[in-house]
Amino acid sequence: MKISYTKINQYEMYLRFIIFFTLFCIGFNIFSDYGVSLDEDAYIYNGLIEYNFLRNFFYSESFNFVNEYNNYINNTEKLSNLFYLLVFFIRDISFLNIHQISHMLNFCIFLLSCYFFYLLIYKRFSSKLLAYLAIVIILTTPRIFAESFYNARDLFYMSFLVINIYLFNRLLENFNIRNIIFFSFISAICLNLRIFSLIFFILSLFILILEFESSKKVKVLVFNIFLVFFLTFLIFFVITPYYWNDPVINFFKYYFSDLSTTNEIRITNIFLGDLYSSQNSPWYYFIIWIVFTVPVIYIFLFFLGFLKSLIYYLMKLINLKENTNIWSSKNELIDFYIVFSFILTFFLITRFGKINVDGWRHLYFLYPLIIYCIFIFLDSLKKFKNIYLSIIFILFTQALLSSIWIYRNHPYQYVYFNFLETINEKINFDLDYWGISNYNIYKYILSKENDDQITIGTVSFNDLNDNYNILDEKDRSRIKITNYENSPTYLIDNYRIPYKIEKIDNARKHLSNYKKVHEVIVDKNIISTLYKIK
Repeated sequence: MKISYTKINQYEMYLRFIIFFTLFCIGFNIFSDYGVSLDEDAYIYNGLIEYNFLRNFFYSESFNFVNEYNNYINNTEKLSNLFYLLVFFIRDISFLNIHQISHMLNFCIFLLSCYFFYLLIYKRFSSKLLAYLAIVIILTTPRIFAESFYNARDLFYMSFLVINIYLFNRLLENFNIRNIIFFSFISAICLNLRIFSLIFFILSLFILILEFESSKKVKVLVFNIFLVFFLTFLIFFVITPYYWNDPVINFFKYYFSDLSTTNEIRITNIFLGDLYSSQNSPWYYFIIWIVFTVPVIYIFLFFLGFLKSLIYYLMKLINLKENTNIWSSKNELIDFYIVFSFILTFFLITRFGKINVDGWRHLYFLYPLIIYCIFIFLDSLKKFKNIYLSIIFILFTQALLSSIWIYRNHPYQYVYFNFLETINEKINFDLDYWGISNYNIYKYILSKENDDQITIGTVSFNDLNDNYNILDEKDRSRIKITNYENSPTYLIDNYRIPYKIEKIDNARKHLSNYKKVHEVIVDKNIISTLYKIK
């Protein structure tokens, strides 16, 4: 009995649907188990101001642009983010609260990006096995999995960057109007989320020029490049109200003034067992964080794939002939784009970036590129079938082990470290740097106490209000947050140190009047401790 190619495609489509629908159901079942980050309320506040400005712009008959725009600019930190506009829009048409929408929207966009990552890997390596392996790896990386719910800045940006890379690959295959529109639209969103996306965008334009300069007429190429540039920035300015008044001036003002102000934030990091200012962390800060918080086999294979590609393109560059490019096929071109983007971005951030804080979350957008390099190495082993299949088996096994770890340590996957961190007890890092576990601590206290009024304070840097705000109204009415100096019934410590260390020392002096009643422990690391007054 013969099975037609069409039926195989249908089975494949059903399989993909079942996989992603199952993942959606898992996410829907657990999204409310996570707390929120330290600065979530600040972003929600900024989003609300921007959303109200836009709503008045479109619906208010008495709208005065100058007054409303100045009010919007003066009351927001200018951290414009499309994510929170979507959150408030969904809130107005649904029965869900802000934080529920935020968690589920972030996870759904993450799942969508996984699908595009599947398409990217399948298109490049012509292997459904590798394509499925790619999404398995990214989904079972513990920190990425957890933060796909509550990290609406770094993971949301990573998701759109994956989509952007896939669309760029489509553009390389067919530089037509349809692909230009899609690529420009997603590029604009990436710019809205991170101004650093300019690096990827400029590199994309440069590669498009080199790739099509000989195959397209000059007028057509110039027009297409101009159209990409024009549409991207037109959409970018449209979806970013901060730039509506004097867009060029405000763009440079943000890039050179407001952004530099943000970079002056000072936080104390625990890094390799020592304390460092976020303004004065070692140059290898991000490298160490990545090496210690991603499964070691992924890091090892990434290094081999990255090194292989680097040597290959350097040799091509050395032997480059006139009127030729460093790549000789579309596959080599997208590989070059991925590898060079990684090198350029990592160099600029580690060399010129002023903020080293909160692990490597600001570089999460590079993780799909890391995984891509793994497959570059795997692809080179296809002719060694036994080795090729053995490594694939090892990778699936690692993904399974990671899945088990995720299940056992739910919802604290955000403090995952690989075995390297356990080799030396003196090697320690910031753990729950955002105070996500405060939400679970609240739940624990509420389950143990019958009093109508419970006073809670903290001796660490993380504010208690963020996770207090996501409790339901009944639970909030029972909790009163107060300063540790007022001797609350409970004190929480999740070991985040403020910039002025003496403040935390003064706070912990009060613990002598308290007894330890609960700890959150992950892989022998204490990420949060609850104390009750004696």
